[in-house]
Amino acid sequence: MMKFLLDTNILIDVYSKREENFEKSFLVYLESLNQENECFISAKSIVDMHYSLKKTNKKEILLRNIKETIEITTIIDLKLNDLIEAYEINGKDFEDDVLVASAKRAGADIIITRNKINFSRSGIKVMTPEEYLKSVNKDKMRVQETFTEIYKVT
Repeated sequence: MMKFLLDTNILIDVYSKREENFEKSFLVYLESLNQENECFISAKSIVDMHYSLKKTNKKEILLRNIKETIEITTIIDLKLNDLIEAYEINGKDFEDDVLVASAKRAGADIIITRNKINFSRSGIKVMTPEEYLKSVNKDKMRVQETFTEIYKVT
């Protein structure tokens, strides 16, 4: 079983449908549905996603997206020790260091992000969506077919 944490930017790509990043991020997000994986998301990422998207999304849609995310992933709560460890990591970005601390506590094998540099001191393997998809290409056709069916891509 692969355990991975999705960074906030992946969630924002998916739910805002950021044109340049949507497809790869969405395919990674679909991997969270694979029973062979456990997908972690920090509770803080849910809050950050809401804050980032509330200006451009209707409240009901945003709340539905949050509910969906909570139902199909494992949400990691934020603990005091995560903040202490994040302080000790002393990386480029405190918010990302908090995600690292939470990922370690949850036992994540991989952090998937578009911002690898901020996780360079994590001690956990860090991959972009593209790198992750290449590493799990055994199910790529199934995931691509699901994407095509959901979004009617031709």
